[in-house]
Amino acid sequence: MKNKRISKILGWGLSTGLIFASVAAIFAGPVAADEMEWSDMNTPSWEDLVIVPGSDIYDYAIGGDGDVIYAVLGSDVLCNGVGDVAEDHELALVKSDDGGVTWSDITDNVQDAANLPTMFEYLIAVAVAPDDEDWVAVVGYDHDSADPSPISVVASKDGGDNFSYTGDMEDVGFPSVLEVVYDIAVSIEVDGIHNIAVAGEVDRSVGPGPEDGTVYRLEAGTWLSAAWEDTRAYLGWDNGITLGSDAVIRCDFSKNFDIDDTVVCMSVDDFDDWDRGRPWLQSGIWEGGTGTWNDEAGFPDAV
Repeated sequence: MKNKRISKILGWGLSTGLIFASVAAIFAGPVAADEMEWSDMNTPSWEDLVIVPGSDIYDYAIGGDGDVIYAVLGSDVLCNGVGDVAEDHELALVKSDDGGVTWSDITDNVQDAANLPTMFEYLIAVAVAPDDEDWVAVVGYDHDSADPSPISVVASKDGGDNFSYTGDMEDVGFPSVLEVVYDIAVSIEVDGIHNIAVAGEVDRSVGPGPEDGTVYRLEAGTWLSAAWEDTRAYLGWDNGITLGSDAVIRCDFSKNFDIDDTVVCMSVDDFDDWDRGRPWLQSGIWEGGTGTWNDEAGFPDAV
């Protein structure tokens, strides 16, 4: 699938970057006291928490304190030795409390999330709130699920000790069903609410079209009691994109979201054709229970 291909590219890119960084450090000359210096650090994987053939780091998120790190691992082979639950699935979520020096496996906690309809087949991405390293959300797939969407998001506010299912990834009012996911982001808390954004594609057989790239939104308040919303319904979506968004591959919130309510995403207008597809940046304002995009939010059209 598209999401798995992109995740693998990112995972191998990170692995390659770490290898080249280590080589550069070996052949570098003396480093002055006030200059950056490279050092080796273990990274999470299936065996002994180092990078090995057959495993990938799909995604990672670093807490605001710099010490807490969450990482999503994937593998093309069965996962052995990474939690009882993970043994039959190609996934793991691991956590470090000391800046990546040591890691613990919290996959079982994800799979045991409250109200999760079926266990994850594999995970795609993880996000942590910039203002609270204990507030984490992870998104993944289970194609055997009887729910309308194969995608599920679970979230935790206690550092991954306990997760809760965030509800079906569908917007009954629009209507739409999220079918593919590429990214997830969590905002800082505003009036007791963290916003969760998920970038991806909807099922073209459900609801309006023809283009299917979107950002889903959840206002996670007391506790995750809201429903997911397709923000294509907000005024201004895709303004300036002649062909429309075929996919949304990245999303993020402003670090000053409590002040400016700003969210950004990157759309691609022809995602199935790698030679023709062009990226577009869309900016929006999400405040209260509503939102706007691009010129309707006071920004330029998508660029």
